[in-house]
Amino acid sequence: MTAIDERITEIACGDAHSLALSENGEVYTFGDNSRGQLGYGHSSYRGNAHPHRIEELTFCKIAKIRAGLFSAALAQNKNLYLWGESICGKFYTPKLIQIPQSCTIEEFEISRGGVVAIISQKKLLYTWGHNDKGQLGHGDF
Repeated sequence: MTAIDERITEIACGDAHSLALSENGEVYTFGDNSRGQLGYGHSSYRGNAHPHRIEELTFCKIAKIRAGLFSAALAQNKNLYLWGESICGKFYTPKLIQIPQSCTIEEFEISRGGVVAIISQKKLLYTWGHNDKGQLGHGDF
């Protein structure tokens, strides 16, 4: 594939990779894949110079995408998926992250430093990931 045949509604740029979200809720990735951040099922230093649709996410409609050290997508049903190598683990295809049922995700962000932050519909902040400089805001390191 050399082009995306759908209209794009959102783009996210990570450390050395990018994600594109189509109006149909499908995710395309391209760029570096040294940490599995493209979601193809493996890591590769070669990467991919052309957009590639993540087949593992075609069963649901994605509403938002983020890119950092790894990649993330939020489905319309509020399920959060992460992929790539990070403190959260090594997921070479999108992995559903277990969030308590009492926490419905309203907004989320990931960082190039390996942090995940979510804001719930109740406007509560949750963070996890690297914390060697206190970047999670939990009052510790």
